[in-house]
Amino acid sequence: MEEARLIAPRLLVRPSPAKIKHQKGIDIRKPQTKSGRIRPTQVQLTLNRAASPNSYKFKSIMKRLLKRLAFVALLAISFHRLAAATWEQVWSDEFNVPDINRSNWTYDTGGDGWGNKELEYYTSRAQNSYVTNDTTYGSCLVIEARKEQFKNRSYTSARLKTQGLQHWTYGKVEARIRIPRGQGIWPAFWMLGEDITTVGWPGCGEIDIMENIGREPNIVHGTVHGPGYSGENGKSGATTLASGAFADNFHVYAVEWGPDRIEWFVDGTSYFSVIPGSLSGPWVFNHNFFLILNVAVGGSWPGSPTATTVFPQQMWVDYVRVYRDTSLPPPSGDTMHVADLAMGINASGPSWQATATVRVVDGQGQLVSGATVTGQWSGLVSGGNTSFVTDASGMAGPFYSQKTRASGTIRFCVGGITKSGATYVPTANVESCDSSTH
Repeated sequence: MEEARLIAPRLLVRPSPAKIKHQKGIDIRKPQTKSGRIRPTQVQLTLNRAASPNSYKFKSIMKRLLKRLAFVALLAISFHRLAAATWEQVWSDEFNVPDINRSNWTYDTGGDGWGNKELEYYTSRAQNSYVTNDTTYGSCLVIEARKEQFKNRSYTSARLKTQGLQHWTYGKVEARIRIPRGQGIWPAFWMLGEDITTVGWPGCGEIDIMENIGREPNIVHGTVHGPGYSGENGKSGATTLASGAFADNFHVYAVEWGPDRIEWFVDGTSYFSVIPGSLSGPWVFNHNFFLILNVAVGGSWPGSPTATTVFPQQMWVDYVRVYRDTSLPPPSGDTMHVADLAMGINASGPSWQATATVRVVDGQGQLVSGATVTGQWSGLVSGGNTSFVTDASGMAGPFYSQKTRASGTIRFCVGGITKSGATYVPTANVESCDSSTH
């Protein structure tokens, strides 16, 4: 599907109006003394005094100049580091199984406005979030906002999160999404710091990868929130489509997140970035964050739906993927990798299916229990069970592919391994993919 072309980004930072003084033109004709020497004008004498290295004005100008040069240098260094990054996928959810993977996602539920005067009640019902294999879009997660009376609210929707299940420090985080549309509709793909339960918001940090409000169909926003720059004062940027609306097609929304820089992309095009020096408060993005996908209805920012808003509205998510920058060391803590991947065949009459088992060990070669292993099937079939937790012997599985009667090859690849306090290092895998042929 052809992606719509992006035009130049625009920043949403709204500085206070500055008083700019405009000096009228100076007559360059210089009066002379009788001796022929040029007599300095009053303007020249003033400028000469300001230019003196010992003057207050000179020192003030130089101080501001040095600060700006340091900021530009830091920006250039940070940009070069991320631009040179080599990304290695460490986790994904391709939504290619019939149900939402509860090893990856849990729910926020309730209808208290969520601090934004939202109008929906978030539920964990199948009516508001489900995986479907659509004839046009393929297998996707769907979050559906509905106009219906539910408990104390007139709208329902869903808010899925990986909190307590999957989290990451740094990396490239992206999702391919077709957003909903309409006045009062507010889709979002974002992250919160895992320490929100102890330090609260905004101390935990928030990274909004993509937000859209219905009255701006051709604009998406990227924002960070932290102490001193939260809510309406978040540090934000936006990008605008040259034609059409973001809801017309799928687009890939991403951030590249490092120790000292976060950069936003739509369809591979960068449109905004922040570094510590560009924020009006502390940098609170050097720890674990979890993902959130939701569709809000109403709120202080988008406003309420009107008679023109059509319900239900759906956000389609093709995939969510997380990569790590191989130039950075893994976060502190234990590491994990695949020590063995074994494939097999389970045949019954004319049908057969592939099987896979995965053994996980830590950096010292010790068996790892309680780790969630996710995988992907490809080849003759693309479905099957894709998530298992390792047992006491470090074994996950057996994974089973869908059954088929055709002859050929079915392939299984490990997509990710997660466990609290440990980091999956794919480059240490003995093998990441294997196949069975029948």
